Amino acid sequence: MKKIKLVLLAISLNSLCWAGGFDGGFGFGIFQLSSLDPAGLNSILRDQGYPEIEGKANLDFGGGGYFVKDRLLIGFEGGSLSTGVTKRDGKEVQLEGGFLSVNIGYSLWKKDKNMILANAGLGYAGLTLSVKVQEGVLDTYRQKSTTGFIGKVGLAYLRSMGGFIAGVEAGTIQPLSGLEVGGKRAGTTLLIRLLLGGGIF
Repeated sequence: MKKIKLVLLAISLNSLCWAGGFDGGFGFGIFQLSSLDPAGLNSILRDQGYPEIEGKANLDFGGGGYFVKDRLLIGFEGGSLSTGVTKRDGKEVQLEGGFLSVNIGYSLWKKDKNMILANAGLGYAGLTLSVKVQEGVLDTYRQKSTTGFIGKVGLAYLRSMGGFIAGVEAGTIQPLSGLEVGGKRAGTTLLIRLLLGGGIF
């Protein structure tokens, strides 16, 4: 439900686009293939006798939006981050969580209803390292949560079609501080996105 509310809030951002002298604005939902590198967290799992998390791409969701002033864009985004479940010898491990960032963008190229947008942001993220062990009739669950600050960069292509906006984006999310378990920090997330929303730019 929280993810649905985030997407709806982001899409409704375009209704505020005239506030503060902005030229336009748009909101969008995010459908994202994420590859979250567990990095040093795998050494913790290995030392405890658990399977290491495989670096597979996983489907995540989110939302965001921007106010537009000439070539400058100011906005936010947020969503889920996760790895797939890795299973071995009756044990399952997964890393999952979410993030929220405030972004500044710049229109590198804009013509008619098309835009190429570069963006960078700072934000906050939380991740949970989960372990499930099958022991007879009952399963045992162990979790460790961690939070920290992140940086995000991306490059997107957007097209406006009568108030409907569609686009694609490639980017990364990089932990800057925190997001550690046992002194080991999670690694970089690589992402490829489909953006769907509405507004004007």
